[in-house]
Amino acid sequence: MLTELKKFEHEVAEQKAALKNKKNQLNDIQQTEDLIQYNSKKIDLEKQSIEYQAFIDETEITSNKREAAIMQESLAYASKEASAIKAELNEEMVSVKELERIVSEMRRQIAEKDKENSRILVNLKEISQKLSANYKDNMHCCCCLLYTSDAADDMQCVDLGGRRIIKKKKK
Repeated sequence: MLTELKKFEHEVAEQKAALKNKKNQLNDIQQTEDLIQYNSKKIDLEKQSIEYQAFIDETEITSNKREAAIMQESLAYASKEASAIKAELNEEMVSVKELERIVSEMRRQIAEKDKENSRILVNLKEISQKLSANYKDNMHCCCCLLYTSDAADDMQCVDLGGRRIIKKKKK
């Protein structure tokens, strides 16, 4: 009986060891399942994070495309405005060049008139000298050239200094 009891105790000890071994295996399995569950949640969170980052990147790309389109439209508008301003400046430059040409032509005409007036004055002096030599005894002749400014040429009357000739308006 003692042997049977020892045998039984030995069997119980083996079963306890086997049970303890199975319990350890069960704990290992539970820990592995917990680790798998943790890693699965971690993977899900990373997947969500990647999806969220992809959404943000896609939104940012769309926003950047819109900004690029707006900038392109702004650039096109600015280019049109610059072209219009350039055209206006070219027209003004042509106008300025035309005005410069007109002023130059007027100066040339004035110079020609001055030369012509100088010749006329010389001719008048010569005529005056001839007349005075011919009619010296009988007549006293004197020529006086009346010179007026351009401003006086534009008016209908000439200021001879002192008094003004005022024309009355007819009713």
